[in-house]
Amino acid sequence: MVLLMRVGNQATLRHVQSGFTYLGVLLIVFVIAIGMASSSQIWHTVMQRQNEQELIYVGNQFRSAIGKYYNWSGGHYPVNLGVLLGPDDEQTAKNRFLRKIFNDPMTQKKDWVLVYGKAGEVIGVHSASEETPFKKYGFAPEDASFEAKEHYSEWLFVYVPKLNQLGNSPNMVNGIIRPMPRIN
Repeated sequence: MVLLMRVGNQATLRHVQSGFTYLGVLLIVFVIAIGMASSSQIWHTVMQRQNEQELIYVGNQFRSAIGKYYNWSGGHYPVNLGVLLGPDDEQTAKNRFLRKIFNDPMTQKKDWVLVYGKAGEVIGVHSASEETPFKKYGFAPEDASFEAKEHYSEWLFVYVPKLNQLGNSPNMVNGIIRPMPRIN
């Protein structure tokens, strides 16, 4: 039903004007929804990149703690991550190699996958996440093996001792330093 109203000398269609207003409001709501959807995608990307950085930091904390334990114990790896926390008493607090077992930044849980050595000891950790990383290149030297990996679960934070880690020269045999052969 169309209402014809006379205001002064002009006749207006009240019903038609309210229809245009309704369409205008719908258009504004649609534009806002599109903007929110695109900002949501940007927010997700930013959060994933921050979690990647945190994964690298926390993974290196585990690697470092395993390395400190390895050096402290005379060349033995820990049997589990709990050993890295050390005893609860303050007398032996200096034997703590890790402050706490961190959450995996990618899964937000303490669901680290342990990397075991030949004797069943823990030599490293990696994330349980199967997401695809944004970062593919430009890692620090200790993380160079992460380059071109397709999943976070392939980023292995493993401690590998250097040849002379325990104070031995690479050319030391039974406590006697032997000259290294020359290769011409």
